[in-house]
Amino acid sequence: MLIVFDRRWPEWLGIAPPRAASAYASSRSAGRQVATVLSRWFRAALPALLYGIRLWAAVCLALFVAFWLELDNPYWAGATAAAVCQPVLGASVRKGWFRLAGTLIVAA
Repeated sequence: MLIVFDRRWPEWLGIAPPRAASAYASSRSAGRQVATVLSRWFRAALPALLYGIRLWAAVCLALFVAFWLELDNPYWAGATAAAVCQPVLGASVRKGWFRLAGTLIVAA
C-alpha cells in the first residue's frame, strides 16, 4: 500500500501548520519539557540504579574471592552476597557488621 503525503496539514487531526518563529519557540519548549521529564525520571530511578550496581559489585566480588580461595561450592558466596544486600546502604552495612560479629563469636 502506498501512502502519499501532500503539503496540506490534515484538518481532521487539528494540527495547525507551524510558523517560523513559533516553531522554534515550541521546539525549544518541547526540548525543555523532555529535559524536565528525563531529569525527574533519573532522580526517581537513581536509588534503584545504585542498588543494582551495588548488588552486582557485591556478587562479583564474592564470587571472585570464592573462586580465588578455590571453595568447593563458590556459587554460595554469590547467593549469600545477594541475600544480605539491602536497598538501603545503612541496613546493608549494619547487617554486614552483625554477620562479621556473629562469625567472630562462633569462631572463638
